[in-house]
Amino acid sequence: MGGSIGPAWQEAAATVKSLAETLETYNWTGAQEICKRLIGQMEATSALFPERAARQILNLLRRKRQFGLMVRVADALIRTGQTAPTIQRQHAQALIDRGSYEQARQILKAMLEDASLPDSEKAEANGLLGRIHKQLYVNKGDPLDPQQQANLRTAIRYYYDVYKTDPQKFLWHGINVVALLARAARDGVLVEGYPSYETIARDIEGVLSRMEDLEYWDRATAIEAALALGNHRAAYEHALYLVADPQVDAFEIQSLWRQLTEVWGLSLEQEPGAKLLPTLRAAQLQRAGGRVDVAPEPVAQQAEAESGKGPRLETENPEQLLGVLRYLPLSWYKTGLKRAEAVATIESLDGVISGTGFLVKAADFFPGRDAEELVLLTAAHVIGRTGDPFTGTLEAQSARARFDVERRAIASRR
Repeated sequence: MGGSIGPAWQEAAATVKSLAETLETYNWTGAQEICKRLIGQMEATSALFPERAARQILNLLRRKRQFGLMVRVADALIRTGQTAPTIQRQHAQALIDRGSYEQARQILKAMLEDASLPDSEKAEANGLLGRIHKQLYVNKGDPLDPQQQANLRTAIRYYYDVYKTDPQKFLWHGINVVALLARAARDGVLVEGYPSYETIARDIEGVLSRMEDLEYWDRATAIEAALALGNHRAAYEHALYLVADPQVDAFEIQSLWRQLTEVWGLSLEQEPGAKLLPTLRAAQLQRAGGRVDVAPEPVAQQAEAESGKGPRLETENPEQLLGVLRYLPLSWYKTGLKRAEAVATIESLDGVISGTGFLVKAADFFPGRDAEELVLLTAAHVIGRTGDPFTGTLEAQSARARFDVERRAIASRR
């Protein structure tokens, strides 16, 4: 099916706007309804859906990591005649993120066989083929497997073949070469015919240093280059700039998280991951709808209503009660990370988690206590006395508090 763009799609811009607003409020059900309705309209008319609006819709879905919807919409676009290279590439990218590597590979290979494919799309397609082989290698986790070694070498080749054509331009291809060569060195996989990963990282840092302003994708590249050269402080500073950028969404942060944990092997247990990763995790939660602003007065009223002591609040819009997510300054992240140091997991001595608690000043609850003394505050159903009316409550002498940010555990003392 195909055809020209006609009156049937005069409201395409309104569809894009509606989807954007729905995704920004994390209304996944609403987004599904919009996409379902759009697919039905595409299948019911011979008029070609506008390429610009199609790219915008797929990009909106990608940035909120709605890859299932992205695949369905892209498939419908292609099936009804919209075969622009960008649409095909975004389709392949969504399939990769859903683990459908072979289907994505076939799409990308077919694109590269098209002599009319623009050079920019050739570079993107080759980069995605590199990502497929990179993902196959890290997913298997067996550097002694000859097939996985071949996947690692193939991934490096796809990325490097693009990077070397223009090292000033194809930085994301180059930084993937850096990451994979570093991974090969750690895993003991022989890879020959390339400069050292440190050399490429220094070249990339040189390009970035000559830029007047770094966009968020440049910051992500700078983080990896700094890691390759052992400059952990610079990596963290770039991360702070990245998460504070209002243009950064869930897709970009999760992509960087995946690269840092799966390829670079960073973890929460040791530096530099212990400092870098919580910063990304906090930002990821915010972009994925994991934070709400709570106004104390409406919540108190709702509590009274639930207890039967006040009128019940009726609202169909949760934002009236919980507030609207908004951009927060860098200081918010720093404050959150600092306060996280006081939060503990409460568990039994054999490691069974019972709940959580946090440190508070003893003098705030017990007048006359030392102003610097801290006590652990938790709920009565987590730690209590024998005979308390809560099933499964830990006794104080059988509990310990684990402070994950500080990476230490404290046994309870009475």
